Amino acid sequence: MNSVIDLPNEILLAIFGLLTPVDQFNCQLVCQAWLMSSRQIYYEKVKTNNTNTLALLRCLDSQRFHSSAYIKTLSIHFYPYFNCQRLLNKEEFTRLIQHCTNLERLLISPNSVYWDYLHPGLNLSRLTRLAYPELPSRTPSKTTSYYRSLHDFKTHLTSLDIHSACDHWIRNTFGHLLNYLAEFNHLKELTISGGSQISIIHLNDVLKVCKQLTSLQFGLSHSFWAPDSKPTMTRYTALRYLDIYLPEFCIPSLEYIKTRFSELRHLKLLVFHGQTHPWTEEKTRYLQREFIPYLQNLSSYSIKFDMEAGCEVMESTLLKHWPEGELVAFVDVSESTYERTQMTLIKDQEHKEIQYMTTWNPAYHLHPYLRYLYAFGPLLSKLTIKNYTQTTSTPHLDTLLALCPSLHTFTLEAPAKDTCAIIPSTYQHRHLTILELKRVHLENAFRSWTRMTANLF
Repeated sequence: MNSVIDLPNEILLAIFGLLTPVDQFNCQLVCQAWLMSSRQIYYEKVKTNNTNTLALLRCLDSQRFHSSAYIKTLSIHFYPYFNCQRLLNKEEFTRLIQHCTNLERLLISPNSVYWDYLHPGLNLSRLTRLAYPELPSRTPSKTTSYYRSLHDFKTHLTSLDIHSACDHWIRNTFGHLLNYLAEFNHLKELTISGGSQISIIHLNDVLKVCKQLTSLQFGLSHSFWAPDSKPTMTRYTALRYLDIYLPEFCIPSLEYIKTRFSELRHLKLLVFHGQTHPWTEEKTRYLQREFIPYLQNLSSYSIKFDMEAGCEVMESTLLKHWPEGELVAFVDVSESTYERTQMTLIKDQEHKEIQYMTTWNPAYHLHPYLRYLYAFGPLLSKLTIKNYTQTTSTPHLDTLLALCPSLHTFTLEAPAKDTCAIIPSTYQHRHLTILELKRVHLENAFRSWTRMTANLF
């Protein structure tokens, strides 16, 4: 190896991260190889806003700055409450973009005038993604220039974000979103995050138009296929990542996912199940025999069940048949006359995790997380309980620890208005090494610690 420039960027970045700013400057000052490598790393992603975009342009215009060729991602934000320089005019914006000869990703804030400045004449042959920097919290008021700009660069883009499937400009120009999507021949990643009943979008039809997707986020509550048609069940082997929403637990829809996407590796699924949705023995068997075993073939998943009161059978089936192993659990409890539970099952390369957010009516039920701990407590290695209830006290610490014999980290947070006192008995927990209490104190603290465990440190 003749030069540090031969090192991978990841190694160089790690080395620079260990140095002080002065040492970083000195390295770049005396060693051209370090200078060129650091430029390639540090200028690959550039983020600007209305306080410094003009300064960036002036820097790129100067002959002393030669790093614009390294910029692959340019993210232009807008912060309305900041003291800002003036915005770029169209000629200046064009010059800024033309400086970035290797630009692959251009991100511009919603409603920005810069969307109006984009045009097909710009030299953006390497561009693969044109989008907002962040998912907008509400639909932007000016979307015509956004969707028109995406269409102008359709021959280059491989990634597409649709924030409104029923956008007025798309419907007026193309008649339907599917006709718009058909214009993008190289699409690999697609996100459809919003829509309405004005324009129904069926997943089955989207897959007919976009035939080579590797990543799909489909957040619409529309049915997967039209009521008067049969779904296509041939395998869609290109897809690796799927993020999708189901308005109810529906076996045909789950079977569609399971059958069509045979090469899927990562699944993010949100399922709503209300009191008006009947739960049957057939659904219990499907969860147990088909869906849960299917999950085990995935590299990672996040399955969130949003359940109204009365769905205890669904909960117990999931907990009973979810594979054993070391688990991490987060339980968030608050009071309400409207009972609702959000349970998320998560698996990634590092661990398996259960997350609960529960609202419950204390007039009718005991602490809801006790029934969860009876189900999976023996598998827990880490447990966090945030108890925001106001009318009830925290359950006895011994009860919680006894249900989790393998626990080594336990965090318990009491209601915000009260400080609860708990007195452990002679029960000793053999594995607990970390105990964190928030707005909770141990009465007779010294004796309580020694009674509970000798492992805490």
